[in-house]
Amino acid sequence: MREHGELSSEEFQDRKLHYKAQIATIEAVQEKADLEYETRRLEAETRLSEAPTAYDRFTTTDDVHVKRYLSSLLAESYVLTLGNLEIKPHPVLDRIRTFEPSRSGPEQISDGQSGPDSSVWRRFRDDIRTWVSHGDEPNGLT
Repeated sequence: MREHGELSSEEFQDRKLHYKAQIATIEAVQEKADLEYETRRLEAETRLSEAPTAYDRFTTTDDVHVKRYLSSLLAESYVLTLGNLEIKPHPVLDRIRTFEPSRSGPEQISDGQSGPDSSVWRRFRDDIRTWVSHGDEPNGLT
């Protein structure tokens, strides 16, 4: 358009600056999204790797800092009301706690698979990936 005289030099420079600003904004948004994704991925990885031994570590230590760390890893909130402690587990760990990958008899998984390639496991894996990617609570990650 510049070559054929449809744009003046000033118009061309204005558009060029506008598009460069848009590219910079998009790159900044992408960088922020990448950082948030990596933070959530590391958080999920830490929770999943620490959870199996958390109970034993919690009950065998007197270190308040270790207990506080483990407590914050396993639950989103702890609310004490009139002597009753209500614990809201972290969404990923709660989903794992209630997950039942296969059953026997008439309740058996319909595709006949119970390994990591079964539809149930794929959905479970996708739920966790969605949580890591977006931070929301998909398909039962509540």
